[in-house]
Amino acid sequence: MQVCKAVITDSAGRYLMQLRDDIPTIAYPGHWCLFGGAINPGESEADGMRRELEEELVFRPAILTPIMRFDYAIPQHGVRLRQVAVYQALIEEAEIADLELHEGTEMRFMTLAGLMQQSKIVPWDLCMVMMHANVLPHPGLLSSSPSLD
Repeated sequence: MQVCKAVITDSAGRYLMQLRDDIPTIAYPGHWCLFGGAINPGESEADGMRRELEEELVFRPAILTPIMRFDYAIPQHGVRLRQVAVYQALIEEAEIADLELHEGTEMRFMTLAGLMQQSKIVPWDLCMVMMHANVLPHPGLLSSSPSLD
């Protein structure tokens, strides 16, 4: 399964998060998460990300930048391989008023510190925000790591 996620920040560096619906049949009901979702068959990662942002927020970012990719699986819980493409988008102040939440129960801008105080957050989404805030601005932290290409 291919998934896309958006790290959306405002000019103050806050992160736009979505509070997932509290439906027991979905993954992480009632948890804060990044916006995004599954990429459709035959759809590129970038097109999937644009579609998800349009569907969930009526947001069309001027620039959508790929910032990281990772794969995970949790076999003991039946989660098969998921490939995650993470994009960054800056939202302008004028665009915020035009957002329309079409999925989830709430959207909110949060700082990383505020996000870490939430009791319910999708763990890998928190990891993506932490990577965005603490690792990506400091490429030297990764320079001694062997290439995974």
